[in-house]
Amino acid sequence: MPTAASTAKWPRALEESEVLLKFAAGAVSNLDPAVIAAVAAARTAAQADAMTPMIETGLWAAYNRLAAVVRPVTVDSLYASTMPIAPGVLGRFFQRGHVYTIARRSARRFFALAIFVLIIVLFFQILVAYMQATISNINAAIVESTTHLTVMFDAITPGEAQSTAAAATVGSVAIPAAPAG
Repeated sequence: MPTAASTAKWPRALEESEVLLKFAAGAVSNLDPAVIAAVAAARTAAQADAMTPMIETGLWAAYNRLAAVVRPVTVDSLYASTMPIAPGVLGRFFQRGHVYTIARRSARRFFALAIFVLIIVLFFQILVAYMQATISNINAAIVESTTHLTVMFDAITPGEAQSTAAAATVGSVAIPAAPAG
């Protein structure tokens, strides 16, 4: 006769074994029929409340073999991808007609995070490209101004420097003329 503590764990253990068995039946090509028989015998015994130590041993051995066969998949990962959960506020609007699971929610969150990071990266990339273009324009203007001033100062002779001293300005800053002599 099973004890109260052992009957309380049978529904959960059987449910997990059946979830693993269902996944293994679809994913494993050479599933041992003894594993299937042990889970089926445990289900029948649990429904009849006739669980014996021999059946319990067979169930746990089958559970162990199933877990080894489907590794790295676990019962928790199977539940996360199949058990429906209540959708959040946004999920109610965007998930109509779909089963909302923990795995689907996580995938949606990471997709949204990836899009957000992509937008931030693109913003900074455009900002850096604009800054590089501006810096190039400033450098070109400096080179052009320097070349223009060099040509202008080379063209001025010492006698002309006195008369054109007021004309040599850059922006609003006057450039003093070189002393004659």
